Amino acid sequence: MLRVSVRSYVMVLAFCSAPGLALAPDSSDDIRCLIAAVSLIQSPNNIVRAAGASSALYFLGRLDGRDPGLDLEKIILAEAKKMDSATLRSESERCGRSISTRGRMISEMGQALQRNRNDRSKP
Repeated sequence: MLRVSVRSYVMVLAFCSAPGLALAPDSSDDIRCLIAAVSLIQSPNNIVRAAGASSALYFLGRLDGRDPGLDLEKIILAEAKKMDSATLRSESERCGRSISTRGRMISEMGQALQRNRNDRSKP
């Protein structure tokens, strides 16, 4: 199986975005979450790798949606230099809680939609 290095994955993510705007206040947290998610991609555990990849795309989407012109390469490399292993671990936990909360919300919406459909189909 092909192993992708964190640096290679960050570079791919960085080139998905055009250079440009200054960092919005909410983007700093998402940058750290993106870095934390990308770090999970090196795990030997397939489930952890998949979670890291999907999380990375989620946080990349948040960043692109908020600031589509970010120079991600510059920002990610600068922020990654400030993060030691303890920071990376704590950011992974914080970001994981954020994604879990969002996942629960989506699940609850799906259940509400299903109840709505069931209610409409009753005579």
